Amino acid sequence: MRLPLPARSATAVSLAVMLCLGVSAGPVLADDQPPTTTPTVSAPAETTTPDVPVPSTATPPAPTSSEPTTTEPVPSPAPQAQEAVDLRLRVWFEKSVYPVHEPITAHASVTNVGTASAHQVMVSSTGNVWPLEWRPLDPGSGGVTIDPGQTAEASATGTVQEDFSTVHLAVTVWTTEGEPDANPDDNSVSATVPLEIRYGSYRGTVYGDRDADHVIDPGEGLPGVDVTLSGGVPGTVRYARADESGRFELTDLPFGSYYLTFSSYPGWVLLADSFVLNEPDHPAGVFRAMPQVSGNLTATLAFAEKSYPLGSTARAVLTLENTGPVPLTDLTAACEMDFGYGTVEADVGELRDPGVTLPVGVTRQYDVTLPVSDVAVSWGYVRLTCLVGAPPRVNDLRLEALVSVPGGVAPMVTGLLLKSRLAALGLPPGTPVPNVKVYLRNRLTGTIAARDITTAAGRFTFYDVPAGLYDFGLVGPWQLEGPLDFQVSAGENGSYTRWVVIKPGPEQPDPDAVPPSGGEVVPTPEGDLPVLAETGAAVAWLAFGGLFSVAVGCALVLCSPRRLRR
Repeated sequence: MRLPLPARSATAVSLAVMLCLGVSAGPVLADDQPPTTTPTVSAPAETTTPDVPVPSTATPPAPTSSEPTTTEPVPSPAPQAQEAVDLRLRVWFEKSVYPVHEPITAHASVTNVGTASAHQVMVSSTGNVWPLEWRPLDPGSGGVTIDPGQTAEASATGTVQEDFSTVHLAVTVWTTEGEPDANPDDNSVSATVPLEIRYGSYRGTVYGDRDADHVIDPGEGLPGVDVTLSGGVPGTVRYARADESGRFELTDLPFGSYYLTFSSYPGWVLLADSFVLNEPDHPAGVFRAMPQVSGNLTATLAFAEKSYPLGSTARAVLTLENTGPVPLTDLTAACEMDFGYGTVEADVGELRDPGVTLPVGVTRQYDVTLPVSDVAVSWGYVRLTCLVGAPPRVNDLRLEALVSVPGGVAPMVTGLLLKSRLAALGLPPGTPVPNVKVYLRNRLTGTIAARDITTAAGRFTFYDVPAGLYDFGLVGPWQLEGPLDFQVSAGENGSYTRWVVIKPGPEQPDPDAVPPSGGEVVPTPEGDLPVLAETGAAVAWLAFGGLFSVAVGCALVLCSPRRLRR
């Protein structure tokens, strides 16, 4: 009889439980009961072996002595101590008190009291003294190696930038190798030292040297000049005004470096000056005003020749005339030759420092020379710029002269003529302008070197143009907006297109008697002129002959018999 499925499952579970209990309890029960059967083992047959000694490998027999045996214990090796870095930092100052305006010098020593070498040891700091570079331990130098028991020292110097009562520094030593320090608490140190502010006074006189003797004479003081003094530590700005004798005085100024400036005075120029206040009563300053060059000096600059070839020395003449009421002293010149991308200093001869004196009503000439190089040939000219004064760039006149340097040629110069579209507002040029006659006029000689008429696309091309500086010309109701300088360099061969921007303006006349048809006008040799250009009569006869031929042809066509259709 087959049991139902639930009954079969219960039976299987019961059997599994009984099996597990039997397996677990079997060994326990077996220990309590003796074995039921004893296996019988048959002894092997006894054999005799020859009496031959065999070396024994077994453990020797225990001693027969009745005394006990003792075994000494083997000591285990002691643990080895691990090497470590231990850096100790110390910081000190040279003085117990520092004047606030003086440089501050601090020292640092780093000792390695550990058992391992420290690599790339560096020192850095923060505080109110700057800059501080702890050489040779500053980070910029890469640091040093400090072996056990060794010491490295460094020093740094800076100036106080803030908190002018006390210097405070936080200094730290560290390694870039990331080596752990056995005692990191002594790797940082705070150091302070008190500061003191010292004060002094300053006085001076401003005067105009009317007789050019470099000495203050009665009546030469410049009253009412405003004096501005800035500097000191802490930073200070003070003002004073010169009295009737040109004297001024400022008190309670903190020690330090000062910069001195003056207001203008009619007919005179006072140069800025500087001084260091480091004592309570500074020596008085004397400030000599220079006669103003503008309005008292007339100057011209011109080259001695119209042109200079390669390898020659160009010579320009600088003419100076004193038209003022006092002598002009300490006149010097700074002259440069400009090539558009760089300058070359010219030789100013007598007008070098310390300069010359030009008495009242006197006119003198001075030579300025410069070599003519291959760069000048490439540009086709030399532009000489001179600043003349006492001194130049402060109290001066600016002069300029041009001279031609022949030899360079540009095979082809191309460009695009564009109508202005508010270029001043940053907008790009507008549409091309066609059918406009354009030309190049040499700025030095005034001759026209090239001509063309712009194409429908506004393009123009000049051929075989001598290198030089030109003015770009237009014909018609137009006005040039830029560029004002049209520079043509030797070797230019249409490698880039120039933009010329124009705008509507007054009518510009045609510089040529006969407008060219395009490109540069090349005269045709006599004898090669066509017959049509010799006389108007020849043209009339040819026209009459053409009309007669047309009439005869028409008559022949009309009078010819018509072909009948078949």
